Amino acid sequence: MSKQKLGMHGVLMGGAGSTGSSLLRTIINRHDDMFSGEELSLFNKEQYFDCWDANKNKLLPGRWQRFPETRGWVPYRGSALTHEDYCWEENELKALIDQSANLYEFSVRFFERPLLKYGKNIWVEKTPSNCYAFRLFLKSFPGGKVVHTTRNPYDSVASLVRRGMSPYFSAALWLYNTASALSVRDSAQYYLTRYENLVTEPLGEIESLCDFLGVGFFEHLLQPSGNDNQDHSINPGWRADRTASIKKQAESTFSLLPEKDQILVKELLSCLRVSKKHALKKEIPFCSCKEICDELDYEFFDLPVTQINHIRKDHIGEIFHRTFALKSTGIWDFPIELSF
Repeated sequence: MSKQKLGMHGVLMGGAGSTGSSLLRTIINRHDDMFSGEELSLFNKEQYFDCWDANKNKLLPGRWQRFPETRGWVPYRGSALTHEDYCWEENELKALIDQSANLYEFSVRFFERPLLKYGKNIWVEKTPSNCYAFRLFLKSFPGGKVVHTTRNPYDSVASLVRRGMSPYFSAALWLYNTASALSVRDSAQYYLTRYENLVTEPLGEIESLCDFLGVGFFEHLLQPSGNDNQDHSINPGWRADRTASIKKQAESTFSLLPEKDQILVKELLSCLRVSKKHALKKEIPFCSCKEICDELDYEFFDLPVTQINHIRKDHIGEIFHRTFALKSTGIWDFPIELSF
């Protein structure tokens, strides 16, 4: 089988949290040709693309302290390579890693087994923080494609806050993940899917996605199936039931926040920006919420920032936390800056 043909079987899905990626993953798994397992947390680490030989043995389970971490807003360590969805044992993975010259070769061989088991042809790896590596993936995987899940920033941030994250952390997460994914917006191998379209016009949205991925569309993709409960990534704190029929929520998630939190979220999204250093390094064209909203046609609330001390305190606190925890995004490489 040619490298080009194998590479076409790889699709990365990513974006900010609470943008419908778990719902989309459930739909994808209903397709006869597509497989998407547990969030792998593999492609969200640039080190495996850039320095495979130096980092490949850190993939093995049981060595969590040595795992390279994601150089993103959420510094994930580890991966789910031995999850039951993928049908591999640790001793088998060691041999597979040794036989692979780079991440591309490892991935092709790694996904062959679950594809064979489930009778599928295309693997779709859904981890939200994949967005940090979209550009590297498209350069390294011939024929590879990326799917960017998006959602109105205020609803997305509100959903994260309702799941227990702070408003500052949630707003920065939405901003950095979305901006990172948009770095490949001009590529023909990039597809943008909106949560709003997924729940209001699912037929058209899924038909369009299937066309982009080069697979047929079937109406059963929009209906619950007996296998939907196998989606291990479903969080009990989420409002939506991803195993039920697709339907629009009666009210926006943002409207459910207390008024003081709504104001704070609006102010945060008015003053947070991707740092100039990261914008240059990652080739990020849209660095503020306003720029992103203009590009994606979302409404933007340009509020004057009145809670400067509060926001600055959270900002400095996050920098110090990452620095003292020896995170890669500490004081010397922090991805977010303030603009009052």
